[in-house]
Amino acid sequence: MESKKLPKVFDYLLLESDEREQALSNKWLTSNSLVQTKPDTKTSKQDDDHSEIIENIKSIKSELAICKKHIENICMDLAERPKTKRTWINDIGAGFDVLQPIPIIIETYDDQVAISFPEIEVVAYGDNESEALLKFKEDISSLYIDLLGTPKDQLGKLPDSWLRILKKVIKKIG
Repeated sequence: MESKKLPKVFDYLLLESDEREQALSNKWLTSNSLVQTKPDTKTSKQDDDHSEIIENIKSIKSELAICKKHIENICMDLAERPKTKRTWINDIGAGFDVLQPIPIIIETYDDQVAISFPEIEVVAYGDNESEALLKFKEDISSLYIDLLGTPKDQLGKLPDSWLRILKKVIKKIG
């Protein structure tokens, strides 16, 4: 009897179904690999083994199809998520000193960029990162000026906390 090792089981499973069936008619499974053989006579045991192998391959193929579908769903979910990066800015424009770097989050979507400072709930959008950053700097400086111009007893809890945070990171000059 002549024997020849086949590719790994997964390579074998990737063959077209008619190629697998042709290969299976000339193969049997040992404990370590698929080995090519041409038995002189088929026994009932070999027929049972052959049927079991075919059922196992069908089961594996079905499970692989399910895994493939899950992977496709994960890829679609990931494609819809923005690309996110965290960084700091050290300047918000003329008339202000930045006392410590301002932490920002930049989220890039297909058609726009969002820049935010979540601690004070400021978010600015633009067609690109530069445009969004310019708007962000304008929004944060405008918010700071508005908060400074509002009497403390008229600030709610949230705006009061924003002002405290902004006073730690920026200072109006001039």
